[in-house]
Amino acid sequence: MLTAALIAIVAVLISNASPLGVVLALVFGACGFMVPAAVVRNLKGRRQAALNAQLVETLQMISNGLRSGFAFTQAVELAAGQIASPMKDELESFLRDGRLGQAAEDSLKALAERTGSLDVEMIVTTILVQRTTGGNLSEILDNVAETIRERERLKGEIRALTASQRFSGLILSIYPAFLAAVFFLIAPSVMKVLVTEEVGRILLAVAIGLQLIGAWTIRRILTLDV
Repeated sequence: MLTAALIAIVAVLISNASPLGVVLALVFGACGFMVPAAVVRNLKGRRQAALNAQLVETLQMISNGLRSGFAFTQAVELAAGQIASPMKDELESFLRDGRLGQAAEDSLKALAERTGSLDVEMIVTTILVQRTTGGNLSEILDNVAETIRERERLKGEIRALTASQRFSGLILSIYPAFLAAVFFLIAPSVMKVLVTEEVGRILLAVAIGLQLIGAWTIRRILTLDV
């Protein structure tokens, strides 16, 4: 938010508060607000995707450890020694909290909060309920792993079914820029108006802003949660 405000102020100062400056302030201010959040969201999403991809394997390791007679914490330590990052880092943080005297329930809740993953939160809730009501934790973890595996299969089917729509969205996003480049080659004298004239620059800035909003809207529509 602060970055967006600074970019908008700089754009206005550079252009002496002309109409073009106001439009540029709005466009670049919107970009300054959206781009950092999009980058952070992308990095967070990639890490969560990597964690979720390791969940089934991790649950199977813990379940096998429990079947072998290990306690839950020992089974987690066994899994942490065999799994790769980023899951390894999260399991080691959980174990470190336990060594420092934190209760297992609190360590599990901290794990779910740290990852921000709905699947991890579901697993933690399942384990906490089992610790309260009892039951075969190994079998419960196997059932959770099967549920997660089925969800991943459904996500794959959804990606396949929406592939054409996502491709259409990509074409709609890049088509205006491609068309503008073609017109610049065919009729440069006409297209120069968008750069040399005040009104043309305003229209160009508005068009770019609307194009960014349209691309973002298409992406949001095609993002489905399972």
